Amino acid sequence: MSSERPSSKIIIQVVGTVIAAAILYLFRSWLPVIGSWLFSVIRAIWTFLIAGHAIPGWLLVIFVVCTLWLTVRVLLGFRTAPSRSHEFTEDDYVKDSFFGLTWRWRYGQTGIYSVVPCCSRCDMQVHPRLDHVSTLSTLTGYHCDNCGQHVSLEGDHQNIEDKVTRQIQRKLRSGEWKQVISKESAQR
Repeated sequence: MSSERPSSKIIIQVVGTVIAAAILYLFRSWLPVIGSWLFSVIRAIWTFLIAGHAIPGWLLVIFVVCTLWLTVRVLLGFRTAPSRSHEFTEDDYVKDSFFGLTWRWRYGQTGIYSVVPCCSRCDMQVHPRLDHVSTLSTLTGYHCDNCGQHVSLEGDHQNIEDKVTRQIQRKLRSGEWKQVISKESAQR
């Protein structure tokens, strides 16, 4: 629904009609010339259509109309659409930071898979190694071979990956993923 008032629409229509009338008044001496030219073009097309050809005239008209329609469609396809900000979907949310690491993942039919930890400084993929094992807890270390950053997290890698997956799911449910995506796209 338009935000314009009905009175402004009426004013626009009246102004448009006055402008059209002024143009017709200024070019009134050309109207007979244009009319006779238009009549001769229509008569020539009609003569062509009823004349004998190898292909019937009505079929030629269909071919011409289809060709013009296809040409217009192709030209409109090349026209660039006005730039709008890209609206992100949940499928675009494939990277976030949790527990001092950057995590990347993919979506499939069964949900989130291929959760991969990366260094939060240099973005190199890091592999888990057991830092410390005791009867009470296990620490998993993520050491970056490129920049030397080291992050230790409580639990084994499978447990940590499960925590990350649940954090991703929480952000998807709460809508927080939109903030992460917009922040990341603004940094690009």
